[in-house]
Amino acid sequence: MYRISALIGIAAVLYFFRAFALFQPTRSAKAYALLLFFLPSFSVWSCILGKDSLAALGLALISYGYAIWLKGCHGRAMAHIVVGLVVVGVVRPHMALIGLIGAFLVEIICRGAAVRGTVLGKIIRVVAVSAMLYLLGPLTQDFVGLDENTATAALGRMDISTQGNQYGGSAVETPTISTPLQMALFFPSGVVRVLFRPFPWEANNFNAALAALENLFIAYLVLRRLRHLPGLFVGIRGRPYSCYCLIVAFELLVILGPTPNLGLLSRERTQLLPFFFAFLLTGHSMPQSRRRFGNVWEPGSHPPAKTLVPFESPERGHAVPTL
Repeated sequence: MYRISALIGIAAVLYFFRAFALFQPTRSAKAYALLLFFLPSFSVWSCILGKDSLAALGLALISYGYAIWLKGCHGRAMAHIVVGLVVVGVVRPHMALIGLIGAFLVEIICRGAAVRGTVLGKIIRVVAVSAMLYLLGPLTQDFVGLDENTATAALGRMDISTQGNQYGGSAVETPTISTPLQMALFFPSGVVRVLFRPFPWEANNFNAALAALENLFIAYLVLRRLRHLPGLFVGIRGRPYSCYCLIVAFELLVILGPTPNLGLLSRERTQLLPFFFAFLLTGHSMPQSRRRFGNVWEPGSHPPAKTLVPFESPERGHAVPTL
């Protein structure tokens, strides 16, 4: 069973990697693969028999299906998406719903969400995703125990879950969140909790110390990429897969942020990290100051290569020159 679970986790990494590599250069794709293969909170929990390994594989299949959907392979895409929905829907229907909501919003807000997109094709895709949301919605509502589809009911159910998980040596205080405004005010603290806690001085056992070291690495990675974040947000509508990862990561940060148990949070953020890293490692455009002006190049810059890198940019539909 351990071997089967390990194979499930490896399959999840491969599908996440294949989806990311369709849209990013080799260097970024390699860094992405290394993070998923060797970062403890993902590599451990996605390879242990239980809900986490199946949820990781299901979300990976949905992500890969939507990635090739964006490339125009609609038949293969639907097959992967449906299988992914079934796999993750068996254990966590609400996570399947999160993936579909991400795809739905991307189809609405992004320009040219498919390489061969037309107005009619976009309408068909939006209708298809809407139909899947309509079918999955009632299952998710029953799974999480919602009596009605309102923000107040959802927050009330989240508060009950929060109180039930506030135990053990890794429990932390979480304020009562009963309104969308309170959720919005708590969101920054929730992001810090999900990505960076426990802090090193909060570690009280070996597992907590390992999680704290991983959090330090994530903080270092975020700081290294901080100067690129404005470039990632600018033009996000023209990068549909990056937009998809950003939306799903945002949804998961909202849901996981109020979790009052840092040990549980370290396990559950397995679902978040592939999307967070995919957005964080997205290739950015070269700054304007480094581009050629006439026939003159700035000191320290390099002339353009005479060949093209061997990958296709789906957002542009052509190969990208190496600088």
